[in-house]
Amino acid sequence: MANAYVDILEINENGSSIYGTEYLKEAKWRTCLHRKNKTNYIQICTWRWNDGSVFDFLASELQRYGIAPQRKSELEILQEIRANRSDDWQDFLSLLRDFLSLHKNSGQKIIQIREKIARQNDSFESLRMERFLQIYASYYLSYEEWLLESRSYDFADMINNATRNVREISSCAAGYRYILLDEMQDLSRNRQELILEILHKNPGCKLFAVGDDWQSIYRFTGSNLMLVHNFEKFFKLRTRRSLIETTHRFAEPTVKLSSAFVQKNPIQVRKRIHTSKRGATPVEIIFNEAEDGARGSDVPAFGRAIIHLISIYGADALKAKSLQIISRYNHDVARLAGSKNIEITDEKITWHDQDITLDFEFCSMHKSKGITRDVVIVLNMNS
Repeated sequence: MANAYVDILEINENGSSIYGTEYLKEAKWRTCLHRKNKTNYIQICTWRWNDGSVFDFLASELQRYGIAPQRKSELEILQEIRANRSDDWQDFLSLLRDFLSLHKNSGQKIIQIREKIARQNDSFESLRMERFLQIYASYYLSYEEWLLESRSYDFADMINNATRNVREISSCAAGYRYILLDEMQDLSRNRQELILEILHKNPGCKLFAVGDDWQSIYRFTGSNLMLVHNFEKFFKLRTRRSLIETTHRFAEPTVKLSSAFVQKNPIQVRKRIHTSKRGATPVEIIFNEAEDGARGSDVPAFGRAIIHLISIYGADALKAKSLQIISRYNHDVARLAGSKNIEITDEKITWHDQDITLDFEFCSMHKSKGITRDVVIVLNMNS
């Protein structure tokens, strides 16, 4: 039986590579090596994935070497993925769940999503989106059938059904004179539709909305900053906007640094934040330069952070302070695992060494909203 070597290389259609000239030299060396040894060699450049020709190209190259390609069954492929790429499989399931939440909270139909995909200029991205939508549509229909059979509702159903009831039942939500909309930064399209239906049924009803678009952290559940940014346009009301520009939580230079960071997003409302606090709330950035070059560990940088804090406060004063560790995900706590100095139990992280024992609380960014601590360490601050 004939064999072939298959190489997948990061090379663009024009022959360049993001990895530079040395990478291209090595690719050329590989080609020459196989030619010299007269081995069957197939070189697949990444641009073939982008135009969708990769599988046809691979099949034709294999046939050229007398190898008849045979695609495995869908079940075999799925079993291979689950067995050998379990992390990718779990990530894909999470993506389906997140997309389901976003889809149902957007109020859009599958056909509308498909029409958006058709308007994409990038053919490769359009192909990827369409393939994903094929899988998602089946997943979504199965989920909806399960809800129906089990006589269940999810949160999006509650909002969407309430909107339909307000629209179709004359007595539903009639007689309102005032609406107070709190946490407006978490507004999604379907929640906006519910408010609009109530306003439409109650001419003259006044809407008072309170929110802070700088605290918008629930995009994964459908919250849409554009509904805050263009509030007047989307609600079609005569509006007076008042900005709250004083913080009582922290002082400079944290105010300046956090304001600059948030306002890098062009659709955030422009504000000039002032603080009522005296003194300073300093920010220190400690780069993670693991001695062993290990990825996924923040232990070396964490140790340096502890040393730095002791130098500022002293050991006894530091032990008396409230200490917090936060990160983007709950599983980021694993970035502190594997050190004899660190003990992790539930939502507590304890640092031990011969000089000091410190107890930190740990939580994700989302759970940390609203809490105040004397010292906060943020893990995994990468792109």
